[in-house]
Amino acid sequence: MIATDDHRPGPVCLDGASAGIWTPLPARIVDVRQETFNTKTYRLRFVDDEARTKFRFQPGQFNMLYAPGVGEAAISISSDPDRTDELDHTIRVAGSVTRAIERLEIGAIVGVRGPFGAGWPVGDMEG
Repeated sequence: MIATDDHRPGPVCLDGASAGIWTPLPARIVDVRQETFNTKTYRLRFVDDEARTKFRFQPGQFNMLYAPGVGEAAISISSDPDRTDELDHTIRVAGSVTRAIERLEIGAIVGVRGPFGAGWPVGDMEG
């Protein structure tokens, strides 16, 4: 079987966004769960209703998370693709961006670009 990306969700761009996929969409940290001593899961909710409506992803895809004033890093999406109101990202501190995100608290805003990557066709693996 050859995998195709015919139905792969692509990066979300809001109507009227001049920079398209290069513009991070603001998302608020609504929950933080400590997984290990250096790993936390961050639950994010897009600030913009349109972004929440449009954003879809497949297992295995990732987002670029932007820490204001620091930069961005590729982080896998760790939430259920059927739950579309919020996104989870499990992050291990490994550099300046992940360290900056690790210092943020509930209510802080990060930037999100994505989803990127081919994803994993879980539905094709049934049986």
